[in-house]
Amino acid sequence: MYPTEKQLQGILESLAPGVWDNPHIFSYDDEYRIVHTLVATKPGTNRMYYYDVDNKQFEPMRIPGR
Repeated sequence: MYPTEKQLQGILESLAPGVWDNPHIFSYDDEYRIVHTLVATKPGTNRMYYYDVDNKQFEPMRIPGR
């Protein structure tokens, strides 16, 4: 199940300052539905993470070709 933007906004607002750099909600159109994802980078790295709503934690983002 895809999280709603409202669910992700609540998680975003609850993040402790300084734990994640540039956290934001990314929205995109995936075959006629809007998908929302919370993404952030870990301080001191260039690695992107996404919030896995099922596991309730950030997971490394896998980007094809990288």
